[in-house]
Amino acid sequence: MLHYELTTAELTSNKTIERLQTHCHKYDKNYDIYDDIKSNASKAIENAKKLEKYQIENGKKLQSIEANPYTEMYKLVEELMK
Repeated sequence: MLHYELTTAELTSNKTIERLQTHCHKYDKNYDIYDDIKSNASKAIENAKKLEKYQIENGKKLQSIEANPYTEMYKLVEELMK
């Protein structure tokens, strides 16, 4: 999701799929989206950092259900990109 947009709205699996389909019309759970998102890795990292900051500033406990949405995947990707 963060490859396409920054959102602070709480997301369920179904809501995430619906929103992804607005950006990638052919997306479903079994769709290999990698080719569609790989060029947006920098945007996803930037959005993930903004989202993390937003959750912290709003007193949310990271890595818990109260910080929905939240991801630390950007940390792994940054390491792999080094």
